Amino acid sequence: MIERLSASSLSATEIAANRTLLIVSEVRLLREGIAKSIEGNSGLLVAGTCEKLTQIFAALHEYPGATVVLDAAFPNGFEALKAIRAADSSARVVVFAVSETEENVVAWARAETAGYIPRTAALRELVQFIESIDRGDKSARPR
Repeated sequence: MIERLSASSLSATEIAANRTLLIVSEVRLLREGIAKSIEGNSGLLVAGTCEKLTQIFAALHEYPGATVVLDAAFPNGFEALKAIRAADSSARVVVFAVSETEENVVAWARAETAGYIPRTAALRELVQFIESIDRGDKSARPR
């Protein structure tokens, strides 16, 4: 089951007018905290949060082309990323909490992420990182 943050379902107009996000982490505190920090920010719409890979697939079926904000610590993260891309090739995957070692950055880049958010990023910078990555920056310091 996809955890939704708003009581009402999202309209097609809301989805079309905003960058739709799915927050993915096994850690409920992270999922909910990130989603709450994004809520109300112009241009970004949190459609739901997911704890398991099966939930991601269901969410992508409902919100094709969504941006998946994936916890770098998600179990078998690289395999999960491949499965997400196979389920919806138009989905953009942004990985958060990435340790900025050369090995990690190169590995996530090779996995074809849309970009990454370093683990040193502050919660208040999250929206800026996502918007910057959405503009095409792979790793971006907020502007």
